[in-house]
Amino acid sequence: MELTELKILLVEDEFLIAAAEKMELEKKGYAVTHAGSGESAVRSILDEGLLFDIILMDIDLGHGIDGTQAAMRILEKKDIPILFLSSHIEPEIVEKTEKITSYGYVVKNSGIVVLDASVKMALKLFRAKMENKKSSDDLKQKNSEIEGFFTTALDLLCVGDNNGNFKRLNPQWEKVLGYPLHEITGKNFIDFVHSDEKQETIQAVSSLLENNKSMDFTNRFRCKDGTYRWIEWRSIPHENSVYASARDITEHKRVEDEIRNLKSFYANILDSVVNGVLVTDKEDRIIYSNKSMINIIGISAKNFLGNRIFSDFSEEILHTFKAQYMESKKTLSFINYEEISVKTSDQRDISLSGWLLPRIDNGLYSGMIFTAEDVTEHKKIVEKLRVSEDKFSKIFLMNPSIMSISSIKEGIFVDVNNAFLKTFGYERDEVIGKTSKDIDIFEDYSLRDIIIDEIREKGFINGFDVQARTKNNSIRHGLFSAYSLEIYGEKYLLSVIVDITERMNAENKLRDQKNRLNCILQGTNAGTWEWNVRTGKTIFNERWAEMLGFSLSEISPVSIKTWEKFCHPEDLKEANKVLQSCFDGLSDFYVCEYRMKHKNGKWIWIIDRGKVMTKTKDDKPEWMFGTHLDITESKLADEKMKKQLAEKDLLLREIHHRVKNNIILMETILSLQSAYSKNPETISVIQNIISRIQSMHILYDKLQFSKDFHHLSIKSYIESLMDTLQIIQGSRRNITVVGYISEFDISSKKMVSIGIIINELLSNAYKYAFTENKPGQLSLSISKNENLVSLIIQDNGVGYNDNKQSTGLGLSIVRLLVEQLNGSMDILSDHGTKINIKFEV
Repeated sequence: MELTELKILLVEDEFLIAAAEKMELEKKGYAVTHAGSGESAVRSILDEGLLFDIILMDIDLGHGIDGTQAAMRILEKKDIPILFLSSHIEPEIVEKTEKITSYGYVVKNSGIVVLDASVKMALKLFRAKMENKKSSDDLKQKNSEIEGFFTTALDLLCVGDNNGNFKRLNPQWEKVLGYPLHEITGKNFIDFVHSDEKQETIQAVSSLLENNKSMDFTNRFRCKDGTYRWIEWRSIPHENSVYASARDITEHKRVEDEIRNLKSFYANILDSVVNGVLVTDKEDRIIYSNKSMINIIGISAKNFLGNRIFSDFSEEILHTFKAQYMESKKTLSFINYEEISVKTSDQRDISLSGWLLPRIDNGLYSGMIFTAEDVTEHKKIVEKLRVSEDKFSKIFLMNPSIMSISSIKEGIFVDVNNAFLKTFGYERDEVIGKTSKDIDIFEDYSLRDIIIDEIREKGFINGFDVQARTKNNSIRHGLFSAYSLEIYGEKYLLSVIVDITERMNAENKLRDQKNRLNCILQGTNAGTWEWNVRTGKTIFNERWAEMLGFSLSEISPVSIKTWEKFCHPEDLKEANKVLQSCFDGLSDFYVCEYRMKHKNGKWIWIIDRGKVMTKTKDDKPEWMFGTHLDITESKLADEKMKKQLAEKDLLLREIHHRVKNNIILMETILSLQSAYSKNPETISVIQNIISRIQSMHILYDKLQFSKDFHHLSIKSYIESLMDTLQIIQGSRRNITVVGYISEFDISSKKMVSIGIIINELLSNAYKYAFTENKPGQLSLSISKNENLVSLIIQDNGVGYNDNKQSTGLGLSIVRLLVEQLNGSMDILSDHGTKINIKFEV
């Protein structure tokens, strides 16, 4: 195909950029059509049926679907190369496009040279996709490699039918469960599942087959010796089989990622392919068809003999095939066409390849011989081979286990995976072409001869303990497995090492932690308990029994009923209530104090602490762990202290009552004295004294009924004080009092000073601010901003008289108290008197 015939659909929402790119591409000889949005591109390809050789797709396309969405919609219906052309360089964006199509990613403004080369490469990749590159022998070879991986894998791999019967298992089953493989093969795997998990496993398998998707689940599997191992499964159905990868997580719960499921690919080898033949005359009418052609296209000869050859082809086929046919007819040259798609009469989609052979009679064109070969099945084999190669490559390179391929004869590494390089700290070129001895990996090289001898005898070796040295001379521990395989006639060794260094370190650390925990428990003198909430199984340590005066053997066998037996019946209800709250997730920890009966018949106090540590699959509590501490002595001490506090509280209340009565008595005596006095000045002095005592009285009441003796509410206190002053001073005056009091707490010590200040200033205002019987207004406001308190008392009376008021006792007391508060006081006289006091708290 000539370059000038290549048609490009350019999808770009920026029209100026599109125009520039279109111009550059057309200079290179491409025919470019512009689409301004993702929807427009989809319509052009899918709805309007326009044909293009390649699509240049921007990612950001303004409103509507973006380039990746448009590409996915197009590729759902059409197989066409899409080259992403975008200004994005973020790895996640590039990775996203690679999951959609793998024909390339070009950064905008890279230049027409890069773009032209990328277009040609994408077209080349697309054509290569349709070509037959590998033979069935390659497929057999790759299956052999996968078979080797299946046999040497340390995971449990198996294939079963849809009824749950084992069809095939790898040797690891024998090592983990103890059964020879022939005793398991053909048996139903449900027969080996623990009774507690059977129903759940059956439901999981039913869901697996119904949804036809991979599924993970875990259950216990019976070993040959009657014990059970926890097995973690990952299963996937395929046609009439179920493929499963399982891992023994009883002893390897934190082993790195399990080896992925393997599928076996078995290709049917075509016995032979007989070419179909059509013959046309010079007017392109079909004049002959052999039986193979009829079988291939599924149309009887009588239905198309005499028809023009192009009348039985769709427009899609005509696009490529007709041009080749006409070229062969015109040039009288043989042309090989490849993989044109044809729909048969029974609606099958097949691919045909073959030759166009023009018939020449006396140097003139007299018709065409059209041969056809159904390469549909061959294409499927090629695709399976590609998938197999890709899968093996990914499994090998990305497998978390350490893997390598080396020659058996010399031990030279021909390939290693990423885990090998990462674990041992080498670069790939430091390993390939060298032996393990060259880079000094293994501690004991004499083991290699033993390994090779066993592999020659059995074909594989599993779970061999080895120690390996990294590049920085640290030692790693691993389980070594290997399998002999043949690649192009040469024998190689596929080696797998599962690094168990971290597991061994973790086990050592766990052992140390258990020792330390035992020492701590002995030091705290605590009893311990372990309780399976589901089964009632309970484990107590010796100290738990000693608290009750028993040895552990005296109360054995133990269960949760043992605890209930010794627990006080009244306290047991509360303990169960606290436990249920913990089970319901309302609290993280279980803490409860209760009585338990001692061997001597007395009741001792226990503080019981615990926590749910494991849960079932349905989020119900399973195992709970906790401690018992004997708190009898501290409990008795608490009771004694509570009794003493109650006695002291009673005494304090009596003292409060007596002090309050004395204050009321003083107020009563002064009130009587005022009533019998005839001197107005004396009466005024007595009233001032009464009001000062009242401010103390109010403060005392607030302190008496407050939970906090150190801080009081300023709002509650001042409002009560203002009400009292109004009764004492203003009941006979036509004076309105307004308060603007913020809510905050202040120390009781400062509250005394504030109360006296307010009492003196309000009393002065009542006496001096207003003339006889004249109505007036008096306001008090107090507020707090961070640590600064502002007190303002204001009236609309006659104003401040410096000569008359500044020398009075009340104002002198106020000045002293303001100074004591480290505050300031300003007096303003303008249409009344305004006193502003500020101090910090």
